[in-house]
Amino acid sequence: MFTRKRQEEPPRTIALLTDFGLADPYVGQMKGVLAKKAPACPVVDISHDVAPFNVVQAGFFLASSYEHFSRDAVFLAVVDPGVGTSRKIVCVQVGERLLVAPDNGLLCLALKRAQTAEVRVFDVTAALDAPKNVSSTFHGRDVFAPLAAWFALGGRPEEIGPEMSADELVCEHGASRISVPVRHSAMCCTSIVSGTACSTSKPETSVESVAFVLLRQVLK
Repeated sequence: MFTRKRQEEPPRTIALLTDFGLADPYVGQMKGVLAKKAPACPVVDISHDVAPFNVVQAGFFLASSYEHFSRDAVFLAVVDPGVGTSRKIVCVQVGERLLVAPDNGLLCLALKRAQTAEVRVFDVTAALDAPKNVSSTFHGRDVFAPLAAWFALGGRPEEIGPEMSADELVCEHGASRISVPVRHSAMCCTSIVSGTACSTSKPETSVESVAFVLLRQVLK
């Protein structure tokens, strides 16, 4: 299935987002697969410090990042608590960009931010059948990375699986929780839509105070 496509256009960027961290070799193994299968395609790290299995946080990182990449970039997001189960693998096409992830709610926020007319959703679970050897616990290396490389070389999601309705995506995590990670840059990030948080009469000076105010507005 993942036969190399002849690449006539400039290489597409591949963006990676995982919860693997950098202390272990897993990100490096994924990048090794990408380099072997799509050596001309640049690979950019969005983050590998998503909290373990935190689908909501990963969804926010992806939704807040994908618009800043080239219009034909391929995004590979692997935060996969359901690896080894019957969960689907899905690809959301937003314009010419392709967002690939497990069907566990990770893509829902990005889907909500996209223009509806530009969006198509595909079930690409059949990609599981392409590699000869697939680890039951590391689909990121054995399935997702070859799939992303194939897309970056010109493969199309409709060549792998059927188009599906966006309503069929698992989105149960999307609106039920909110995270306020305080990043190393001292930026306080939330998934609150602009304009929905109330201002306070007194200026808040500390990061902790800002986080408290935002949470209070959401939870009250």
